[in-house]
Amino acid sequence: AMAWKSLFTLLPLLISLKVSAGQLDEAIELISAHRFDVWEGGTSTAAGDWTDAHVLRGRRHLEAGSAEAALLDFRKAAEHPDNLPSEARGSELRRPEFLYWTAVASDLLGATILLDEIAGTAAAER
Repeated sequence: AMAWKSLFTLLPLLISLKVSAGQLDEAIELISAHRFDVWEGGTSTAAGDWTDAHVLRGRRHLEAGSAEAALLDFRKAAEHPDNLPSEARGSELRRPEFLYWTAVASDLLGATILLDEIAGTAAAER
């Protein structure tokens, strides 16, 4: 039983290291493959790493000229999968960041309807 507890304690650390090292696909796969519970260490770290990995990967996609893939990542950054506890899902503080990057990707795609929607959302929140 101790080996499993160590694995659950070390997994969030491994995920954080992968995000820091730029191994974003691997970090996202690790988060997606594991169910995080409130009692496990680093639960909120896993949620933040999910967000960071998608924002960073989305920015990479933008730099590579793939605005559609970037847009998907920016949308996923704003959501959290069901395997992360609900306590870890509050990403409201980063909402302006998601809106900004979504607008950049949308602009590159020429998606003016989406840009109008984002502008309306941002104005309504003031």
